Amino acid sequence: MISREDFEGWVEFMDKTISQFLHDLPDEVSDKLDFSTESLSALEEWLMNEYSSPDDILQPSENRTIDRASRYVGETLLRSAGGVWDIELSEPSAAFYGLPVIRKSGAWTECPASLVTASLDRREGEFIRSVAGNPSE
Repeated sequence: MISREDFEGWVEFMDKTISQFLHDLPDEVSDKLDFSTESLSALEEWLMNEYSSPDDILQPSENRTIDRASRYVGETLLRSAGGVWDIELSEPSAAFYGLPVIRKSGAWTECPASLVTASLDRREGEFIRSVAGNPSE
């Protein structure tokens, strides 16, 4: 993201984008995605079946998929642990500079896109769910 305005527009279309993502997924996957932390395992399983590595989902042709999966992960984290969507645009050396994050003031920050790519690297099937159940302190 380049600006705060870009980020705010991104957030504004959150519900519509996630709804379209769920519609486009196979029914056997989308039927399991109910924003519970347990549903993150179904999403992770689908991601692992679609992508053999983080490099695969980081290809420009897959920007839409990683964005949509990250939105779902973030919204699920928000519903289970609280916090707000935010973005770091003032410190280029920040770990998640330019990436949407879930931030719980004074407690933790999680980057949903990073969780998606890490899950494809670890290939455990429960990685995203385990983080959502215990966000960083």
